[in-house]
Amino acid sequence: MFGGVFTPVPVLRQRCAPSQTTFRLKGLYILMSSFTLKPFGNSHEPSSFYQRLREHLAWLAVHNFSLTTVEKGGLYVRAFALWCLERDLVTPAAITKPMIESFQRHLFRYRKSDGKPLAWSSQHLHLKEVRQFFAWLTKQNVIPFNPAAELELPKLPRQLPKPFSVKLRSSESCNSPTPPHRWGSGTASSL
Repeated sequence: MFGGVFTPVPVLRQRCAPSQTTFRLKGLYILMSSFTLKPFGNSHEPSSFYQRLREHLAWLAVHNFSLTTVEKGGLYVRAFALWCLERDLVTPAAITKPMIESFQRHLFRYRKSDGKPLAWSSQHLHLKEVRQFFAWLTKQNVIPFNPAAELELPKLPRQLPKPFSVKLRSSESCNSPTPPHRWGSGTASSL
């Protein structure tokens, strides 16, 4: 799924290599590499985007977020990390609020292969996942403050509900008798 970015690895019971970081959850040991993320940037550096993103995805999995949520979060944060690496920003600690706002402008100007811009909902999801990632980094005391805390997400347009259509059969028409009232005839004299 999602271009082969993630490959689920089965959860191991009671046997883990001592060199791998594990979490104990309800009697099971969950490897931090529960989701294999394609390496990018300086993947061997402990403070790199790649390592921090792996830790974040493992945290999401341990805290019972759905597989789809973990995969999409990884996909969107990875896109942000690759954008940062193009600008020689190699660690999350180097990111500031103006840089995240610049990424927001990049998403606004980005065009898909068919020439159309990203939908507002897609831009919103990208930025929401980046904001969640930095909130997690702050909560884990990896960075001293959250540069995305005051980020204003794009306003999503409200859509009207789709009309409800009922197809009437030819035998059902306005001439059909109305069903009887369930409480009786409904006249005042019967009460």
